[in-house]
Amino acid sequence: MEDIYTDFFDSPMESESRSSKQDIDDLNALLDMRDEEIKNLKKQHLYDLAEIENIRKHSRIKCQTAKDDANAEIISKILPIVDDFGRAKEHGELNKGCEHIYSKLMSTLTSCGLEKIETKGSEFNTDFHEAVSMIPSSGCGSGIVMDCIQDGYTLNGKVIRYAKVVVSQ
Repeated sequence: MEDIYTDFFDSPMESESRSSKQDIDDLNALLDMRDEEIKNLKKQHLYDLAEIENIRKHSRIKCQTAKDDANAEIISKILPIVDDFGRAKEHGELNKGCEHIYSKLMSTLTSCGLEKIETKGSEFNTDFHEAVSMIPSSGCGSGIVMDCIQDGYTLNGKVIRYAKVVVSQ
C-alpha cells in the first residue's frame, strides 16, 4: 500500500515539475526571442541614425553648392563692371572717388573668395587660360602667356571666367 500512496503523491509532483520545467523553457525561449528583437531594434536604430546623419551631410553639401553657384553667378555678372573700372584706371580716367569705389569693390570680392588668374609671363594652362591668338617669340619659349586680353577669375578655387590670353609660339 505504501506504493500506492507514494505513486499517488509522487505523480502530481512529477507532472507539476515537468509542467514547471516546460514553463521555464517557454519563458527562456520567449526571453531569447525578445533579446533578439531588442538586438534587431538597436541595430535598426543605429542604421536610422546613420541615415539621418548622411541626409544632414548631403543637405549641407547641397546647400553650400547652391550658395556657391549663386555667388558665382552674381559675381560673374559683376565682372564686366570690374573690367570697365580696371580699364578706366589703366588709362587714368578714374577720379579719386571712383578709384576708392573700385578698391572697395575689389576688396569685397576678394573677401568673398574671388582671385585673379595669373597671366603675363606664366606658362599657358588650359585649366585657367583661353588662347585667343598665338604670336612668334624669340625671347622666350613656346607656350608662355605674352599678353592678357581679358582677366580671368576663380571663386573659391573654381574658375568662373577663363583668362583670354595671347600665347607665344
